[in-house]
Formats: sequence, structure tokens, C-alpha cells
Amino acid sequence: MYVKLCLRGIRRCAKDYWSYCLTIGLTAAFVYAFHLLITAKELRALSSDFDAAASFLLVISIIVACVTLGMVRYATRFILERRSRELAAYLLLGMKKKTVCRLFLAENAGVGLCALIGGVLLGSLLYQVLRAVILNVLEQTYSFAVNFSLPALLLTLLYFILSYLLALRKSSKRLKKIKIYDLMYAARQARTPLRHPLPRILIFVLSLALLIHGLHEIPAIYQSYDAGLTMMLVVVMLVSGIYGVHIGIPALLEALCRLPFVTLSQAHLFSLRQITSRAGASAAVTGTVSLLLTLSLFCFTVGFGSRFLYPVMQQYSYPYDVLLEVRVPRVDFAPALDSIDKDCTLESYLSYSLYDSGQSAVQERLGDTYYHRYYSHSGNDCCIGLSAYNRLRSLAGLSEACLPAGGYFIHSQFPEYWEPLSQISPPVRIAGREWKLAGLYREGLGQQYGNNGLGLLLILPDELVQTLPPVFSCLAANTKTSPSPNLARCLQAGSYQTWEGTWVSGPSVSLNICTGDSGDRMAYLTISFSAFYLGLVLLLICATVLSLQQTSGMAAQRKRFSLLNRLGVRESARNRLILKQLAVSFGLPAAVPLICNLFIFGLAIPPGYRELTAPAACWGLVLTYLLFFLVYACYFIAAYLSFQREIREV
Repeated sequence: MYVKLCLRGIRRCAKDYWSYCLTIGLTAAFVYAFHLLITAKELRALSSDFDAAASFLLVISIIVACVTLGMVRYATRFILERRSRELAAYLLLGMKKKTVCRLFLAENAGVGLCALIGGVLLGSLLYQVLRAVILNVLEQTYSFAVNFSLPALLLTLLYFILSYLLALRKSSKRLKKIKIYDLMYAARQARTPLRHPLPRILIFVLSLALLIHGLHEIPAIYQSYDAGLTMMLVVVMLVSGIYGVHIGIPALLEALCRLPFVTLSQAHLFSLRQITSRAGASAAVTGTVSLLLTLSLFCFTVGFGSRFLYPVMQQYSYPYDVLLEVRVPRVDFAPALDSIDKDCTLESYLSYSLYDSGQSAVQERLGDTYYHRYYSHSGNDCCIGLSAYNRLRSLAGLSEACLPAGGYFIHSQFPEYWEPLSQISPPVRIAGREWKLAGLYREGLGQQYGNNGLGLLLILPDELVQTLPPVFSCLAANTKTSPSPNLARCLQAGSYQTWEGTWVSGPSVSLNICTGDSGDRMAYLTISFSAFYLGLVLLLICATVLSLQQTSGMAAQRKRFSLLNRLGVRESARNRLILKQLAVSFGLPAAVPLICNLFIFGLAIPPGYRELTAPAACWGLVLTYLLFFLVYACYFIAAYLSFQREIREV
């Protein structure tokens, strides 16, 4: 008999709490898929930076496990309250409290086990998708292969077993201590901490002001000398504001509807009472959901931003496959070119020199800017001839520059330099003649890592440069395939022969190379995958909590809608009331995060790079909202159909 009751309870849980079962299954799929990535020997062999990426993904998995534990505890307590009358009836019929407790625990464990099995199977397919993406980014050929990892499976089982043990242990303790009377009326316990509307309205106003001030202070994070403290204060203001706003919203709606010039139909009054009573009873839960949705949206923004910003920043930081600079006047690069050609087939190259302009007036204009503290040098401003500069631009896929007579250009890709450099008005005196600034170029030429002028480069006429002494020898090359890590080590540690017959190596050699084993690529993948991983799990959990909330107090809601039936309200009108009620219940927690994310996503773009990254960032933001609405709408539609079915059974 007990087995039949247990199986019946499992079927009912799967039917009534579909969102909970679905989310557990999807979460298990994500966790298992990422654990397969962490333990994949094939991927570990492709990149030397994979160990660091795997460690970071493992930390994200632990965070996901903690969040999942919170959802399981909330869902278990919720199910206990929903089934409290049924369990009390078992006790009244003579069933022992220990037996009732074991029955409840077995039902929840059975639901979790079924969802976990489905999640592991789905996770195996999801792993193939993630593996294909990684191999594509690392420029490797993908082929389908069945992967199974016992450590990944055991780690996934450990997370979920611990989550269920901790959640069910608390419910078991509560069941053993609770009285039958308390069990009968567990679902009717009030949860509203502040019943009087005035304090809640004041909390709403103060919290809204705090939230607006926090959003306004977000740009100050990059401008502050103590960015960590500023970020902490902004986070505190945003968290407090989001919680306070959701505590005060129900009271504000009630107060607005009581104004003498506001008139509502009876149907709207019914919907308003339904919404405010439920929102007031679960304000803390709604505030938590809204906070997690804000974090989920930010994770999606970072994930999509990494996807679209990576190619832009890659081209900006690595305009050439190999950029080699030796800090001596003239170097024979023939051995280096042979090594490059053997490793990855040389496609095009340019060897050129940087010259000493004989003055430091441009560099002195930078003052104490951030990058200049690291890239400044005791020598004079570096310069290059116009023809060599145009060939260098052509090698990077940029258009040529035309220099007017008596003028010079400045090339600097550091945004912090642009404002002070663009304000240079006095002419610069080079080789006994004054030259006037004719323009500022900002494209990527490898200056991001200190090459090509240590942050700034003067472009002068060829006839003038030929009279100046060379100081740096440079080689820029593009290849047909990605350079290997072995080539990077060879070029960095190699010795280079000057035209005078001496050899140069060590600190005098600066290399900017984008290898197939690039740490930047793995860092991009790690950030992007981790952001999507955490964001999707948080969104699924939030949507699950909101779906479960709609079924709370279902007995009372059935009575109210049954009364509407007896009053002659049509089924179509009743369905519209249900739709409005659910739209508000799902919309209120999402409204603040959707607005806040428009301001918060600016944190992902450092100051000065907005012009460069604006198109990619906008695409990332658009896709963030599309993904959010797609997942959110699926749960909303399913909750509406489930709610409609429950009411129809009156």
C-alpha cells in the first residue's frame, strides 16, 4: 500500500509541480555537461590554459549547487504546505508520523531521481554542443564521439544528493515536530511582515530613491580611486533598493486605487485584490527573485558581450599574427621569418624601424595617466615614416593615411590618451623645424601590449625620418594558420643578430603573438560559458519559484473563481482575469531587473572603448533580452495553462 501511495505521490508531484521537475532536470543537464567539460582529457590537451578554465568552471558549478540547494529547500517546503492537509488526513486515519515522514521524503526523492536521470541524459547531448563550440574556437575539427566520465557523474550526483539530503532533513524535522492542527492550517499562515500600508509606502519611496542613486553611481566605479569600495556601495544600494521596492509595491497599488479620481470595474477590483494579497504575502520571495533575475540578465549580457566583443577586441589587440620588436637600431629578421614560415606558413610581412624624434613634448602631454605610468620611457617620442606606416596599416586591413604638408599624425590605441593628445595645439619641433598636429589615429596596431611606440607613435614624412636615428627594429607578419605555442617560445627566447654583428635577447625582445593555444581565447570561452551557465540556471530557478507561487492557496482561489462562475462571469472573461493576474505576478519581479540591466551592462565596457565596442555590445544586449523573454515566456505560458486547468476543475 505504501509503495502505491508513494508512486501516486510521485505522479501527482510531476503533474502539479511540473516547473520544479523540469528545472531540476535542466539544471542537472547543465551541471553534468559542464562537469564533462571540466574532466575532458581531449580538451585539456588542446590548451595549456584549460586547467585554469576548468578550475573556474568548477567554482561556478559549486555556486550553482548552492543556488540549487536553495531552490530544492524552497520547493520542498512549498510542497509540504500544499500537501499539509493530505498528510494530516493520513495521521488522522492512524498512520504513524514516522511513516508519513518517510512517505513524503520518498516521494520527493523519487521526483528528484527521475529528473536527475533525465538531466544526465540530456547533459550528454548538451556536452556535444559545448564541445563543438570549443573546438571551433580553437580551430580544431569536430567529430561526434560518445563521452562518459565517472568523475563528472559522481560529482553531479554528489551535488544533488547533498541538496536533497539537506532540504529533506529540514522538512523531516518539521514533520516530526508539527501538530495535526498546525499541519491542517499550515497553508493559511500569514507571511506579511508589515500589514499597515504607510510604512510599506515609505519603504517603497526610500528604496526607489536608493535604487536610482545606485544606478546613477555605476559610472563612478571606473572613475573612483577606490573602485572596490565604490562597487561595494553600489551593490548594497541596488540590493536594498530592489528588495524595498518589492516590499512596498502592493501597498502602493492599493493606495493608488483608493484615490477618488481612480475608478475600477468589478473585474479589475477582483484582479487587484488577488494580486495585492499574494504580492504582499510573498514580498521577500519576490524581492529575492527580482534580485536573482537582475544577476541572470547581467550574466547573459556578459556572455553575449564576450561572444561579440571577443572578435572586435581580438582584432584590436592582435592586428597581426606575429608582432616582434627588438630594442636595437637594426636587426636581421631572416632567421625569425624562416621559423615563422616553417611553423605556420608566412603569408605577408613587413620589417621596419622606429626612430628617435629628438624630443618628448608629445609624451609630456600625457601627465600621470594610467597607461603612461607603465609604458612611459626615459627616451624621446618614437616616430615612423609615412610610407612604412601605411604599409603597416595595409597589413592590418586598414585604409591609408594622407599626411598634409608641414603636419604629423599621432597613433595611439589607448582611450585614456585620446583626450590629452587631441588637445595638443603648439607645434612640435623636430630636426630644427616645427610640425603641426594633423590628426589622431586610434586603430589597433599592437600597442595594447607595449609595441609600436610604447603607447603612442608619431607619423612623419619619409624625408624627415631618414635624417633621424633608428632605435627599435620591428617585424609584423600575417600567417595562413595560427602560430603554435612552440613558435611563441622560440621567438620570445631567441637571440637576434644586429647588423653590427652583436646578438640581442632577453628583456630587449617584445613579442605580441596570437597562437592557436591563445590564453585569450580560453579566457573568452571560460567567461562566456560561465556567464551563460550561471545565468540560465538562475533564470530557470526564478521562473520555477514564480510558477510555484501561482499554485499557492489554490483552494482559496478555486472558491473565488467558483463564485465568479455563480455570478455569471463567462469563461472567456475568467480566462482574461487569470491572464492579467499571471502577467502581473510574472511581470512585477522582472520589471526592475529589465530596467536596471540597461544601466548595469555598461560595467562590461571599460571607459574609452564604447565607440569601438558599441555595435557588438548592442547586439549582445538585444540577444540577452530575446533569450530572457523566450525562457520566461515558456514558463509563463505553461503556468497559465496549468492555472487554467486547476480552476476549470472547480
